[in-house]
Parts: sequence; C-alpha cells; structure tokens
Amino acid sequence: IKDIIKEVENRDKKYEIFGAERHKYKLNETVSLEWVREFEQKYHVELPEEYVFFITKVGNGGVSPFYGIVPLSMDDKYAKFYENLSKESMYNDNYFQICDKCSDYFENEENYDEEYLDKPKKFNIKSLKNFMLFMGPLSSAFDMLVFASLWFIFRIRDVALFQTIWFSYSITSNLVGMHIIRTAKLPFVQSNAHRAVYISSISLILIGILVPFTALGNLIGLVPIAFKYIVMIFVITILYCFVAIFAKKIYRKKYGEWI
Repeated sequence: IKDIIKEVENRDKKYEIFGAERHKYKLNETVSLEWVREFEQKYHVELPEEYVFFITKVGNGGVSPFYGIVPLSMDDKYAKFYENLSKESMYNDNYFQICDKCSDYFENEENYDEEYLDKPKKFNIKSLKNFMLFMGPLSSAFDMLVFASLWFIFRIRDVALFQTIWFSYSITSNLVGMHIIRTAKLPFVQSNAHRAVYISSISLILIGILVPFTALGNLIGLVPIAFKYIVMIFVITILYCFVAIFAKKIYRKKYGEWI
C-alpha cells in the first residue's frame, strides 16, 4: 500500500488530484493493538479486522481518495459522538431484531397476493440485483434529503439531537417502506397486509418516536425532539411512499416483474 501511495505521489507532485492538497499523500502514525482494544472497550464497539490491520500496520488515517481517512481518536471532542453512536447502534440492532421476530410471528397470518401463491417465484440473483440497483439509490436519495434538511434547513449541530431524529426517521421509513415493497400492487388500496402486521408496524413506529422522551431514551443517548422534527419525519416518509410507488411502476414496466 505504501509503495502504491508513493508511486501516485510521484505522478502528482503538484497535488492536482482532488483532495491531494489536503492529505498530501501522507499517512498518520500507526497505533498499537493495545490502544485499539482500549478504544473498543471504552466505546463498546468492535472494529473490523481489516480496519484494525490498516491503522496498526499502515497508518491511522491520512491519504485516501478524496479528502483522506479521518484518524481514529479518543480525543474528548469525539467522545460524545462515539458514545451516542455505539448506544444508538446497539438499540437499533435490538429494535430491528424485535421487528424481525414480529414479522416471523405474523408470517403465517400475512395476506399474500394470490398470484404469488398460485405460482411461486424462484429465487433469482439477477432479479435481486436489478431491484437493488433500481430501488436502492432511491432510498439513499431520501436518506441524503433528511441529512441535508437537518444540516442546511434546520441547522442542527447538536450530535445527540441529530442522531435522535435520524433514529426515529430510520425506524419510521423502514417500516412504512416494508409495506411498499411487499406487493407489486398499490399498497393500502389494492393489497393490504394482515391486520396484525399493521398493528405491529404502527406500534413500533410510535415506540420509535416516543422512546427519546423516556428514561430509556436518555440512557442510550437520545434526546426529546421538537414537534417540527416529528412532522418532518412523517412528511419525508409519505413523500418517499409516493415516489417509491411511482418508481415501482417504472420498474415493473422495465423488467416485467416485481422482486
């Protein structure tokens, strides 16, 4: 890796490649494995082995495409972010595990579309790839819309508030989006999930919105959010529904199927 970096630096001595003026093809000093384990223990995370190898053998941040890799640090200015992120990630994982359990529990009660029961589809990697490449960027675009709204419109700079809004939005949008992609038909009109599935979805959305106002929310680093942010969460989610339904029509016309 270091030889490749040196070769690229020799070819770009004037730092004309985007981001080179900032990192100047320099790697930061490596950190010890003991330091990494201390970091993991302090913030209750487990870093990927490949990343640990990089920061202990190559460099703790520095040169990379664009602006470079941000170094791993236990500086106090990052402490609050790491702590909130680890707590929120843990809670999100547990939360969606509960959602999965609910889905498994109600699976036999689901109202499947008749055409799927009459003629079951075989698992097709190509269909899955088409779906991911077509619908995936749409979902990512709305994620970026939320981030841009929080940063540029609402000008939120508080880490805990930013993460709390994202926490509630991710739960809401994922659960609503599930009803969009579960059927090739028009959801809520031409095809409806079982009543129990609707009840569990609505209940989990309400929990995701209300948890930041509880002691549990405070324990995992969430904070109460203003009503305007709750409105934003539902407005963007509803907007995603309409756009996703329209995109689904285009997808079916293009590929002649639904995942």
